[in-house]
Amino acid sequence: MNRRHDVAVIQAALAAARAPRNSSYWTSPIDGDYTRHRVPLEQAIGVFQQMNGLAPSCQVRRGAPMMSRLETALPVSHRDMTGVAGTALVKRDRPGVVQSIDQSIQATEKAVLPDQERQALVALQRRLGRDNKLCFILEPVTVAAGGRLQVTLACPNSG
Repeated sequence: MNRRHDVAVIQAALAAARAPRNSSYWTSPIDGDYTRHRVPLEQAIGVFQQMNGLAPSCQVRRGAPMMSRLETALPVSHRDMTGVAGTALVKRDRPGVVQSIDQSIQATEKAVLPDQERQALVALQRRLGRDNKLCFILEPVTVAAGGRLQVTLACPNSG
């Protein structure tokens, strides 16, 4: 099956893997949309396979030699990518992220926000951390026109 998150991982991996002349195998958006990008994605997979000594089937299967070749073709910083189910978000499982999740939750618990909003944001951070090993940082809060709170959310740079 060509699930959105799986397609996004392949797109991201082909974009990060270096082709001859230091170009990428995939230069289109990383959006997980297989239907829209079927032909160019299959071509990119086929070119990668051919350049790496594999029979160009233009398909990717779990456990196939293509996957191990693609993993080794990635820079170390981009290995172990996974997709967040149901989305086109690609993440890497990295040690130390849990500490960032805990730190972001602690910072939000101390944020100057009304209790209901603060509790909702903390619950969201816990769910993102538990389910996807993701977190966000709550940046300074300001009061917008009409007394509404305005916050800026930023994902920490996980390298």
